[in-house]
Parts: sequence; structure tokens; C-alpha cells
Amino acid sequence: MEVKELIHRSPITVSETATLQEAAQLLIEETVGALLVTKANTLIGIVTERDIIAKIAEGEESTETLQDLIVLDPFSVTPATSVVNAAELMAEKWIRHLPVLDENGLYGIISIRDLMTGLLLSIDSKPDWSDLLLSLLKKESHKEEPVSSE
Repeated sequence: MEVKELIHRSPITVSETATLQEAAQLLIEETVGALLVTKANTLIGIVTERDIIAKIAEGEESTETLQDLIVLDPFSVTPATSVVNAAELMAEKWIRHLPVLDENGLYGIISIRDLMTGLLLSIDSKPDWSDLLLSLLKKESHKEEPVSSE
């Protein structure tokens, strides 16, 4: 399975001059966990909901721009990258969102959730993928505390 099979919507982009508040509102409106930062229709970086929350928790004003928050030149894959290779990259680099670029530029973005879905759909035909999926889940649970449903 290739990464392009996991992309079902256009990527949500934001300008580097957007404020923390504007970016947070866009994340909520679009129900995504990361925004691709573009300049002149070219990907320059990525910003995640965690990045924004951390800045606000540090006391940053919500009117500050994203410029100091952007992860520049993020890791990326192509649409033809295998789901397994993308998952390995995300596990190795401890990243949760991965821009997808083709010869024309920005193609999309995939999340760890997208990859887990793709791996689960393919797990019957590739039993050896279960170790990779288990590794991803362990790393994911290591980074986040469980949220109570109460």
C-alpha cells in the first residue's frame, strides 16, 4: 500500500504570518492536528497543535505569529512511498505528521492515525507488519498520557 491511498482531503495550509490564535482556530475548524506552513505556495514547514499549546502554556500571547514556532524543512515522503516506509520514518523520528510532496510540490499530509489505519487494513496480508504497528503504538503511548472518558 502506498501513502497516496491514505490521503482523502486537501492539506490545510497556513501562512507563517498567521497568529497562534488563527492557527488554533483553523486546527479546530478543520479537525486536524497539524498545519502545513506555506510561502508563495511552497511548503516551508509544519506546525502542530502541540506546538501551539506549548507556546501558549509558556505564556506566549495568542496574537504572536507562527514564525518562531514553525518546524522548518520537515521530513516528508512522496505519494509512492510505502505505508511501511512512512511508518518506519515516523517511528524513527518520533513524528506524528508527515507532509507528502510530489514533483509539483505539496500533495498532502498523513498522520500517525492514517498510517495505523493503512497498516491495519493490510495486516492480514503482511503479518510481519504487526511488529511495526506495535512499535508505533508503544511510542505513541509513551509520548501521551491517557485521557479519561469520565
